[in-house]
Formats: sequence, structure tokens, C-alpha cells
Amino acid sequence: MNAKMLNYIAISISVIIILFIILICHTRRIETNLLTGFWKADEDFCQEAELELFLVYIGEPSLIFNKRKGYILVKNAEGLIINNPVEFSLSGGLSANPSMAHERCYTLYIDWLGEDGYYFFPSEQQLYYYPQHGKLVMSADDNATAVLFKDYQLSAEAYDDCMPDTLVDD
Repeated sequence: MNAKMLNYIAISISVIIILFIILICHTRRIETNLLTGFWKADEDFCQEAELELFLVYIGEPSLIFNKRKGYILVKNAEGLIINNPVEFSLSGGLSANPSMAHERCYTLYIDWLGEDGYYFFPSEQQLYYYPQHGKLVMSADDNATAVLFKDYQLSAEAYDDCMPDTLVDD
């Protein structure tokens, strides 16, 4: 092989690698965007945990350190047992798979923003995220602390200002 042919091969391989990296970044961004919104525990989890409501809001990621503003609201028959703004920090979850992941596993840190937190809901947990199914599972010490599903109606209401200008009445 001559030098010209080797240059073409090197350039082709470089372009393929760059496109692969762009595809991975694009897919991870889609997964990250799908994580934003309202997440609600299903009836089975609430019944087993003796809860009436378990709702989590996960905000947009910050540009630094994958931190997200959020809110946790949990209610049982006695009343509200968690009603706090929080900041979520996610670490891990790296993947070189260019397609949408079936499951992403993160270490989740919850900053209770000046509050002490709750003994029954640890500040450090594992977060299993199933982007294709709109499902989150939080766990600590091999016990599920939350099984949540994306609440698309609440999420849509939070972003109802996202409409084409031609469809919005003044």
C-alpha cells in the first residue's frame, strides 16, 4: 500500500470514530432529557409501602456535575412525610453503546438543601433508569425505596409553554 492509500484509510477511520462519538453523545442527551419531569409511584408500590402518594420532580441538568433541582413529595394516611425541594446529583451511568440503553445505573446523591433528610429515604442510593419504559427504581441496601413511572400528563403541564407560536393565542 502506498502512503496516499494509508492517508485515506486513516481519514476514513477518524471520520467513523467521530461520527460514532457524536451518535453516543446524541443518544445520551436524549436519555438525559427524558429523565426530566414528574415521576410518580404506581398503585402497587404505594400500597406495599403504605403510601397514598409518592411524587418526584427531576429538573433540567445543570451544565456542571450533572446536578438537577428537584422536589420529593410523599404522603401516607397520616399526612405528608416528605415535602422537600432537593438537589439530585448523579454519577456513573457511562456507556459506549450508541443505541438507547435498556437500563442505566447511577449513584444518586440527594441534597436536602439544609434539611436533615429522612432515615427511611437515604441520601445516597442507586438509581436504575429505564428510558425506553419511563421507569425509575431507587434502591438502598438492596431494598427498593421507590418505583416510579414518568407522569407524562404532569410533565406536559409543566412545559405547556412549549407550543409553536402560530398555535398560541395572544
